[in-house]
Amino acid sequence: MYSVRYATRALCALALLILVAPSHAQESPNVEPVYGGRINAMAAYAPDANTTRLFIATESANSLFYGDLDHSAADPFDSFQFQTVPDFDADDGYGANIQHLAVDAGTGLLFLIHHGRLLQHDLDAGTTATLETENMMGVRAHDGYLLYLRHDASNMIHLHFGEVGTAGFTEDASSPTPLSGSSSGSLEGFHAGVGVNPVDSTVAAFVHNEVGETVLTFHFSNSTYASLGDDLTRTMLPYATGGYGYRAFGIAPDGRMFMGAVKDAEPHHTKFVAYSDNQGATWDTLDTGIVGTSGPNFAFAGDASAYHVYFGTAMSDGAGEAGTWMNLGHSGQETHPNDGSVLVDPSVSEIVYLTTDQGIGASEDQGATIFEIDEGVTAVQVNGFDMNAEKTIGWVASKSGIRRVRDYQGSSEAWELFYPNGDGSPYYAVAMDTTDATGNTAFVGNSRIYWTTDGGATWDRIHDEPAGFSFFTRISALALDYTAGNRLFATYFDDREDKAGIFVGEYDGSAWAFTQITSSTFPTDGADLWDVVVVDEGGASVAYAGAQYEHDATTGTARSIYRIEEDGSGGWTVSQDMLNSTQNISATIKDLYANADGDLYACGTDAGGTGANIYLKAAGTTEWTALTTSGVSGGDHCNALTVDEATGDLYIAIDTDLYVLTSSAAAWRLFYAYPVGTQINFLYYDDLLVGTGTGLYEHPAESIDTATEHPTAPPLPEAFSLAAAYPNPFNPTTTFSFSVREAMPVQLRVFDVLGREVATLYNDTAPAGTHTVRFGPEGLASGLYLYRLTTPYGVQTRSAVRVE
Repeated sequence: MYSVRYATRALCALALLILVAPSHAQESPNVEPVYGGRINAMAAYAPDANTTRLFIATESANSLFYGDLDHSAADPFDSFQFQTVPDFDADDGYGANIQHLAVDAGTGLLFLIHHGRLLQHDLDAGTTATLETENMMGVRAHDGYLLYLRHDASNMIHLHFGEVGTAGFTEDASSPTPLSGSSSGSLEGFHAGVGVNPVDSTVAAFVHNEVGETVLTFHFSNSTYASLGDDLTRTMLPYATGGYGYRAFGIAPDGRMFMGAVKDAEPHHTKFVAYSDNQGATWDTLDTGIVGTSGPNFAFAGDASAYHVYFGTAMSDGAGEAGTWMNLGHSGQETHPNDGSVLVDPSVSEIVYLTTDQGIGASEDQGATIFEIDEGVTAVQVNGFDMNAEKTIGWVASKSGIRRVRDYQGSSEAWELFYPNGDGSPYYAVAMDTTDATGNTAFVGNSRIYWTTDGGATWDRIHDEPAGFSFFTRISALALDYTAGNRLFATYFDDREDKAGIFVGEYDGSAWAFTQITSSTFPTDGADLWDVVVVDEGGASVAYAGAQYEHDATTGTARSIYRIEEDGSGGWTVSQDMLNSTQNISATIKDLYANADGDLYACGTDAGGTGANIYLKAAGTTEWTALTTSGVSGGDHCNALTVDEATGDLYIAIDTDLYVLTSSAAAWRLFYAYPVGTQINFLYYDDLLVGTGTGLYEHPAESIDTATEHPTAPPLPEAFSLAAAYPNPFNPTTTFSFSVREAMPVQLRVFDVLGREVATLYNDTAPAGTHTVRFGPEGLASGLYLYRLTTPYGVQTRSAVRVE
């Protein structure tokens, strides 16, 4: 079969590495089959005395997972494994946008916020209901009640509340109640939460507006969570000062209120905490001294007499008091914690769940020692790839380490896993020295550059973080200059507002020396660069770097492609290659490709970020030609491209869709559609390899029918078909028909010409046979619409026109 679920030969290779660490061992982590991603949120409850059911939301096409921990087992984690929540897997289109979770302990009902919507899911019944359609800010389930915050049409934040029963949530007749003083023009920069005091069952809410730098904390003093009503008394409490952005809120077992923030700027930032023992009347503040940003929540383990506090990567074993804070995993780490959600097991308070560089981890000793529990959801996030010309040896840069494959596609194919810095740091770029026939020489980068000449057995750190660059600057690409001997180019990109640039390294036989390439052509604070390639132009090495479009009237505008060559006197000449007397192209260029003939390809997005662009600069020419975008439906961002040099076929990634332009075609054809939420980071041709946020996927060459330009494994018409709309043009309605050979998951969606989804008409398992769906919602504007059928075997798209 030909789908994201089955085109995984290379993915499985990533999963079956030679390092298999015993459970809880202090060794390199296991790498398991990958369908998850970075963890956004966690929630758990106890279905019975011996079981904990853990839910997690991930940044991937598979949006929700759950796993059951058996506390009666000798080792509860030995057989623990996540599986997808059926209504929230890659077929369902929720993507990476589930940010908040809460679960009711009595019913097991899961409540979640997706794109501002509040949803209720019953895992056992397999049903999902929408409770609120927009502007949700926080949700809390407590002892058979649900409380949540919503920003309404009047720009006021309201507290909603009601009971949760077997039939679901029922909002109280007196709900909602407004939070006085919480009015704002938009949701931008808001953090919010709601909590229940375990001592007296009163409710408190927290709202922080980063835009206006205001923090509002409300205590409902005359009502418990079970008796909120119109007559409740709201006290807007004074908030902790310090000039820091509070993002987290929680109430400890003894009623102590906590607010959490980040102090100072990266990389010198630490976690800052404010707490109140008098229900918010006054606040004490302290710097925990633990490096890192603010976590999104607080978690507590213990009782009113003694308890632990958890906040991102920080933990306190003394009720949050000064001098009691330390790092999670301070006694041992199999995987590194990061500043995401943290959760205490509802049945066994010694067990703590935490987000990690690799995905998700746990501790059985209250956070002192941590280990990975991410089987089935490992956040590999494949970022970079390089391979020798023979296609036998390759190197992969990922969120959790560096991987090397030998005898690729051969009888003895083997993958190895390395951690050049000895930790779980993510890596973003890799370049293999193809002049080394052994394949043992490679360079990898995160914020530093590492070099191996013995196949990964040892690594030398040859370049540190550049001085003056921000904490969030990373190496986006590496490229070797073979015509100039031992020379390496490295581009830097900053995830925040600070700019980056390009460095060049020279090797004198004993040591590497790196210098930044500077020029008045760059903005004064540098340019964020996505990619770099090196080509031979008339015997001279020329580097081309793709830039993020950024206009600044003061520092200058970064854009498009920079051409970089030696000036003959030890320096460098830099020019904007898409800007000359006949061309004035403003764009973001995400990816570059140079073929063996010296032709250059580039792809990205126009300056306004509203349209994907693909360009060609033929060898020996001086100008870039915009290639056709005919056949590309929807999508604003071209993230990656590659070329099959044997045929000249060009492949691009537009958001989550892959397109192919064969050498004889005048228009692009949809080649493959990855599920909503998939992050495509690179394309590489051998066959077609696709690096994503959840693994490396292979599309074999024999699956492409070059005559029809369709994937043909199995032939599409035998597996499914999408018929022409009838009538077409239409007014006011038309009918779409599709046929499937066997029962399979099917999604039928409609898009406008800008790629915006208009409707989901079918999203279910379709029995074998022909199915019809009528389309023509009230108020539909005239114009062209694309309707797309997505199945496990592939995708088909057709068009229909609405006329007046």
